[in-house]
Amino acid sequence: MMDRRDLKFGDIIYRPDCYDIVREIRTNGIIGEDSFLGVIPFKNLKPIPLTDKWLERLGFEPIFSGNYHKQIDSFDLRLISLVKGYSIEITDCCLGNMICDKNIKYIHQLQHKLYDAGVKFKLKL
Repeated sequence: MMDRRDLKFGDIIYRPDCYDIVREIRTNGIIGEDSFLGVIPFKNLKPIPLTDKWLERLGFEPIFSGNYHKQIDSFDLRLISLVKGYSIEITDCCLGNMICDKNIKYIHQLQHKLYDAGVKFKLKL
């Protein structure tokens, strides 16, 4: 089960029977891509674990020992495999700024870190 505080507009989540993108967050659930389904209660939502398959689907390239890399505009993204999840390093090559964070286990958490760093990368299903 997910909590409304865990979600942002555009997050990729799992709802019964398929993946979906959050288009609206309400007090009792979310509205996904197909608004005709109505409100999907939070109790029916699950986060999507970061897996090798998902990372490659999202355009990340394996570099070594379960670690991944992706270049987006002036940003260099590295995901370093940990025992439980990933550590992310986001470097702005123009400004030389680096952001690091640990314990990223789910796609929506990756989306939030990219958004917070100013990386314009739209993840697609």
